Amino acid sequence: RARELEELERAMLKDLTPTILGRALRVAAIAAALVDALAPAAGALVVAAPIILSSAGLVSFPTAVALSAAVGLLALFALGYYLGKIAEGRPLLYGAAMAGAGALVSAAVSLLGGA
Repeated sequence: RARELEELERAMLKDLTPTILGRALRVAAIAAALVDALAPAAGALVVAAPIILSSAGLVSFPTAVALSAAVGLLALFALGYYLGKIAEGRPLLYGAAMAGAGALVSAAVSLLGGA
């Protein structure tokens, strides 16, 4: 977007930074940075929620681990499904592939003694 604004500035021979277009570009950049910063934390919190419930004594630890794994795989499936929708592909296949990849990585980490 910044490149497009610079091209437009060159074509108009005018600085567009103080204009509505320039301000909109800055706001969009800040919004994108906030989403990029907060999305991973929110995703991790959702997957960790059952473990937090376990530490509060609301769920047993083995149940919490199973719930965390299920929530994580469901989240991966949902992201894959969304990717399939926007790519105009096969959403169910994309979702299954994404969840399968997550399950394979989890199994590999477990086999290597990670968790």
